[in-house]
Amino acid sequence: MDAIEVNNLSVRFRIPHEKRASVLESALAVIKGGRYAYEDFWALKDVSFSVKKGEMLGIIGPNGSGKTTLLSVLAGIIKPDGGRCEVNGKVSPFLELGIGAQTELSARDNIYLYASIMGIPNKEIDKRFDDIIKFAGLEGFLDTKLKNYSSGMYVRFGFSVAINVDFDILLIDEVLAVGDEAFQKKCFNTIKKFKEQGRTILFVSHNLGAVARFCDRVILLDKGGIVTEGASGQVIEKYLGMLEQKEKKIGEVVKFERELGRRWGSGEVKVLDVKFLNKDSEEADTFFTGDKMIIKIRYYAKERIENPSFGIAIHTPEGVHITGPNNRFSGFEFEYIDGKGEVDCIVESLPLLTGKYLFTVAIHDSVNVQPYDYLDKMFPINIQKTKKEKGVIFIPCKWKIER
Repeated sequence: MDAIEVNNLSVRFRIPHEKRASVLESALAVIKGGRYAYEDFWALKDVSFSVKKGEMLGIIGPNGSGKTTLLSVLAGIIKPDGGRCEVNGKVSPFLELGIGAQTELSARDNIYLYASIMGIPNKEIDKRFDDIIKFAGLEGFLDTKLKNYSSGMYVRFGFSVAINVDFDILLIDEVLAVGDEAFQKKCFNTIKKFKEQGRTILFVSHNLGAVARFCDRVILLDKGGIVTEGASGQVIEKYLGMLEQKEKKIGEVVKFERELGRRWGSGEVKVLDVKFLNKDSEEADTFFTGDKMIIKIRYYAKERIENPSFGIAIHTPEGVHITGPNNRFSGFEFEYIDGKGEVDCIVESLPLLTGKYLFTVAIHDSVNVQPYDYLDKMFPINIQKTKKEKGVIFIPCKWKIER
């Protein structure tokens, strides 16, 4: 049995064409024979999909595509106008800010209110109370009304409550839209832990790097319908192409440059050029197994960026991820970048065997969560081997026998 089964799900909102400020105005309009003029807006139309237990499903799409409406239906907040939605397990929703919380109440009161809605006894929430507050980092604001919280405090509080109750299915809507880098890192570590525990997660986000990194499968929504679904890389590629076409139609500069792969990021830092140099510092696109390779990344930072993370990733043409080192993994820290500069990734002995490989180059924030610029599989390199080994990588070995 799947964790979630959705068949021909449809949700309609009725949008009035005119506004009447009072009951009296509406009554007078009826007496005069007038009626409201409505327009039917289908936020979701004939949506069908299923989610396996333990799967993390990403949901992406432009604003107004129906992402939040879909999660609201799964959470039981919105009743569908058509179709069927079956959820097998206890759901914990963390949807857009404001849903389910009483802003006139304190954080303490809201925790117990949420627990009662979820059917959790007060004795049980007493045990988890300290963990909720500690995760949110709100020890000094327990008795402050939520309406006086900043947006960052609000999102930390809401996410902490959602993950500290018993659930089989977690619904997350833009948890990273607000919050500092430390909190984002904490969120991702928590999501990773839930995945390892085999819990089911639906993740709505505009952070395509996070979707590609964590989600097993992705659904692309647009205008209330499913455009495509499948492996994260393929669906993100489709989405970026769709955005590119829309931008061309309205005459804007295309944000997402696409060659052999995909490109996205928040844009504070931009990769200007990537060159692959051999041991003689000459540019090359073909190397031999064991060769020295220098990956030279030219960048431009619009502002001072503290502790950036430069990384590469290597894939086969079939999409198999071979490795993904960055400067921090290698024990190198860059204190800051500002303006134009270059970073060299030096591989002393290339371990790849014969074949074509696609290199990714990326620049992330200090916690390696938010990509400033992500060039996914955009650089093809050919490798020729000098030995007879088979496979993808060469591992030098020494052999010893005792009789």
